[in-house]
Amino acid sequence: MAKIVRRSNKGGRIQRRVRVLLGLSLSCGVAVSLGAFGLIGTSSASGTPAKTNLITNGSFESPTVCPAPFETYFAHAKSIQGWTIGGVSVDVICTAFAPESGTQSVDLDGSLPDGSDGNASGSLSQNVRTTPGHKYLLSWFMAGNPSQGCGPVTKVLHVFWDGKIKEILTFNVSNDSDTSMGWVAKRLVVVATARTSVVKFADATAAGPCGATLDNVSLTAK
Repeated sequence: MAKIVRRSNKGGRIQRRVRVLLGLSLSCGVAVSLGAFGLIGTSSASGTPAKTNLITNGSFESPTVCPAPFETYFAHAKSIQGWTIGGVSVDVICTAFAPESGTQSVDLDGSLPDGSDGNASGSLSQNVRTTPGHKYLLSWFMAGNPSQGCGPVTKVLHVFWDGKIKEILTFNVSNDSDTSMGWVAKRLVVVATARTSVVKFADATAAGPCGATLDNVSLTAK
């Protein structure tokens, strides 16, 4: 008996299906996502691929401090994944006050090495791989340590790109609390001049130890 070969027309059916859908979308003014039918992959609801965050540990979830209220990290003594600590020290915060995202954030003014509460302004910097001449969007959330009687009510944050100050920001904590921090979104467009660029956030509050706070840092290509 001769072998009967059945040819699949699955590809043709899919093509016709796509043509019909596109025809309907154009005639009715309705956008059809081919990704919904498994034909074209997308990484977001809008169909636009999500941009990669070039910052490592931007929400300061590593190392884990919780359930402790906070832990102080001194320059050249301890490390925070992805970041280099400068100045005196910073505090990784868990339950001391509410983060903007995740479970942890950072107070950029920690404590003095002897544990006293003097001005211990610190900084966090990170090297990121970039393409010379390309623009990038640097985003972060800023607030201030709201502890009463702990330093001035106006906290100051300096933002650096490749060693140059790009932003000098202030934040008044008079109306904030440990459960309602008043986090504010900030963003800055920067241009890379080398294959490695340096992002840096530094506390510049006049007296400490309670300083500017930082969370949810990201750097994406424009």
